[in-house]
Amino acid sequence: MSLYNEWLPAEATIDVDGELRTVCAPSKVGLYGAIGHLANPSSVPFIRSLGTNRPISYIVDVGANIGGTALLFHSAFPEARLLAIEPMEINYDCLTRNTADIPQITPLKMAAHDKRCKIRIAMPTQEQRKDIPKSFGNSGLFSVYGQDDEHSEMAAADTLDNIVDGRVDLLKIDVEGAELLVLSGAERIVSEDRPIIIMELRPANILMSGNTVFDTERWGNRMGYEPIGQYMGDFVLFPIEADLPPGWGKITDPCWTKGDK
Repeated sequence: MSLYNEWLPAEATIDVDGELRTVCAPSKVGLYGAIGHLANPSSVPFIRSLGTNRPISYIVDVGANIGGTALLFHSAFPEARLLAIEPMEINYDCLTRNTADIPQITPLKMAAHDKRCKIRIAMPTQEQRKDIPKSFGNSGLFSVYGQDDEHSEMAAADTLDNIVDGRVDLLKIDVEGAELLVLSGAERIVSEDRPIIIMELRPANILMSGNTVFDTERWGNRMGYEPIGQYMGDFVLFPIEADLPPGWGKITDPCWTKGDK
């Protein structure tokens, strides 16, 4: 049987910046995705470099999945508090297990949105994402725009402005096309705290929302943010008034979110 057809729990022990950690996931595919980030030796130095010119004391991870990125953030900034937000039970169970020994990380079972409400989160169908078979076992693909009735769940949702208590220094968003919904509910945080933003922006996901990549670019322009780089598919956005870390510079592409890179 192909691993892409398996929804069976999996785990592995990997080296995260010199520390061995056992990480669990709902499936082999999800585990391999987490290992790709965690085991990459450039991951922690990349994230750590973002804090060269500013202290990173409070991190919010939206779409925390099984906690892979939260573990990277903790390795880069071990003293920082981290709020890991994940709505899906299948992922949240692994998130709590993978971070149970780290008191700086607080998991929260909820979805970030543009208002307080109940939302349905589901896997995308083959019609929505033709590159993904229906049985693809990656639990990181659940989206508020997914339409697969076989794999769905209701979740409580609220705005980050309501959820978060404290000044945010680093905001990571990976929500499979719902990035603008999350950002719309975080405009107080963005305006007042001016956090660094790391955000996945894949056109195939954004298309499900009815938006375009240009809508995200316009949001950045309106809020005074500019892209300074990419890492493993995620864009890094900095406030235009902030001093950039050494070695970083603007992305000058007319539409900086263009392409699935």
